[in-house]
Amino acid sequence: MNEVARALVGTEVLFGLVPMGSGNGLARHLGLPLKFEDALGNATSKSALRIDTGVANGHPFFNVMGIGFDVEIGTRLNRTKGREFATYIVVGLKTFAFHRSSHYVVVFDGKAFPLNVDLILVANS
Repeated sequence: MNEVARALVGTEVLFGLVPMGSGNGLARHLGLPLKFEDALGNATSKSALRIDTGVANGHPFFNVMGIGFDVEIGTRLNRTKGREFATYIVVGLKTFAFHRSSHYVVVFDGKAFPLNVDLILVANS
């Protein structure tokens, strides 16, 4: 979704979202149907919602942007088969066991905030 939506930022082109992920957080937040047939029908209708776009390091994002611990978990999950709840727990615990904090500088409204943290998360929904 991000790759297509990034190309459409600033245009008047409508984007139809058909949720096919494991959590579908953005679709749930927007109140979109989760059943494939219903979502496809909704995506091809002419109704539209305008949503905010966040930007991190020059890259637009539309739902959640994370740095640190959650990215490590996501990277490990992408290398793991299955999306059962137990898989998330095992991967999360293994990641937690070896994770170390990192130093970041967050710039917000022109002010720099140096941080030594495990996780930075910005959510649009």
